[in-house]
Amino acid sequence: MNIGKQFQQSGPATRSRAMQRKYNEYLNATKEVACVFCVIRDEQPETIIEENGHTLVVENRFGYMLWDGCEVIEHLMIIPKAHRDVLDSFTEDEMGEWLAVCRRYEKKGYSLYTRSQDNVTRSIMHHHTHFIRLGKRRKKCLFYVRKP
Repeated sequence: MNIGKQFQQSGPATRSRAMQRKYNEYLNATKEVACVFCVIRDEQPETIIEENGHTLVVENRFGYMLWDGCEVIEHLMIIPKAHRDVLDSFTEDEMGEWLAVCRRYEKKGYSLYTRSQDNVTRSIMHHHTHFIRLGKRRKKCLFYVRKP
């Protein structure tokens, strides 16, 4: 049995099958674009929640339904305006602003998550950090590997 086809996503984050399918279609459709985050202001301005000097806070169009076993209430991301693939490539000003925005959202109750550059689940190489606000209770989930 090929579990990879049954569960397209594993770990702490889960999308619905329909949302994961849409996300995969989006990734395939944007393969020719150098970087989807570099053109987000022109291509998806409706997703921008906050614009700062060096960063954007955007709504994740393909957000998670569950994170660490809890319902996701809101899923945002912070991205640098300049193309940066890792935190180490940020300028001092970019890093200061990024940290200040992260601190502000953490105070508002968001969990922060960033994948490393060699994480196999990282689908966009433009650095981004997820801001995830969770419900207050864990969900009880049951996943079938095959039909009962």
